[in-house]
Amino acid sequence: MQYIITIRDAEKHQGEQNMKDFTNGGLIETEQGYVDWSVYSDPVFDDEGNESTGDEYVKIDNLFVKPEFRGHGYARKMLEQAIEMIQKQTPDMEIKIVPEPKDDTTDYTRLVDFYSSFSALTVVA
Repeated sequence: MQYIITIRDAEKHQGEQNMKDFTNGGLIETEQGYVDWSVYSDPVFDDEGNESTGDEYVKIDNLFVKPEFRGHGYARKMLEQAIEMIQKQTPDMEIKIVPEPKDDTTDYTRLVDFYSSFSALTVVA
C-alpha cells in the first residue's frame, strides 16, 4: 500500500517551508532544517520460519536543525507539523522514532527526553 503525504497550502505558511511529495512518506524542509519520514513494516516469522509482512508503521527517519538555529524551538515545530500530517494521512499507524544524534554536539540523553515529550511518538531507544 502506498501513502502520499502532502502539506497544506504553502501560501498559508507565508513561504516559510517547502514540502515535497514522497511515496510512502514525506519531507518538510525549512530554512532552519528538515524532517522526513517513511512507512515501514517489519518481517514476522511463524513457527516454521516462514516470513510474512508485519503491521505497517511510520518512522521519522531524520530530524535535523542547523546548528545556528538550535535552541529556538524549530525542531519541536517541525516535528509537531510532521506528526499532525502523518496522523491525518495514516491515523491508525504507530509513529516511531529512533534517537540518533546527527553530530557530536547533540546529547543522546537530551534527544531521548525531547522525543519522549511527544505522546504521539514511540521512542525506540
